[in-house]
Amino acid sequence: MATELAKFDFRQGFNRETTQYAEGQSWYDGNRVRFRAGRPENMRGYEVRTSTTFDGSARDLIVWTDADSKARAIFGTPDKLYEHDGDQIHDITPLQSSVTLTNCFGTSSGTTRVCCSDAAHGRAVGDYVYFTSTAAIGSSNVSLSGNVYPITSIASGAIFTISVSANADSTESDSGSATFNYYIPTGSSVAAAGVGYTAAAYNATDPTSVGISKISTTEVALW
Repeated sequence: MATELAKFDFRQGFNRETTQYAEGQSWYDGNRVRFRAGRPENMRGYEVRTSTTFDGSARDLIVWTDADSKARAIFGTPDKLYEHDGDQIHDITPLQSSVTLTNCFGTSSGTTRVCCSDAAHGRAVGDYVYFTSTAAIGSSNVSLSGNVYPITSIASGAIFTISVSANADSTESDSGSATFNYYIPTGSSVAAAGVGYTAAAYNATDPTSVGISKISTTEVALW
């Protein structure tokens, strides 16, 4: 018995309006498949290029090639702005303001809580502060210089707190000095329902009217 080749013309895409038998000459199911020129092909996999963690959930990714033909990428989260360069992730979040203060820290022995005094900080819980030029906090072993911390609580309009990695070995008050470098305010990682594009300009210029405390420039630029 002679063998004959038969041509089957399957429609592009997956069709699941009925059952896999009723659909006839259609593709019914698949995984990691895309269609080009009406025909299915395997979608390529991916490779993990860096295991570096970052703060927040990435909302958008912008890629480009620089003048040296080097691939670069930048992405924003509700917390920070990052650059991916050479398989490394760099924090490039803009600073909103900086102030150098003295007698501005307090610690409690056996705890990781550090009180930071700035009479006009204007910060909120979840915002970030980067400390530079930090002098010793009395006899405590707490060192803040060169580190970025999220604000964990607001004690008053003049005091906020952060949490460090090591317990303080002494109780200090009105001690130490540092330059407080404040990152731009963070945003919300949870969307507010019912606001949409009609609430101001992309929900960016009138946060108080829709019950959002603040929206960062990172979100406005990259969401």
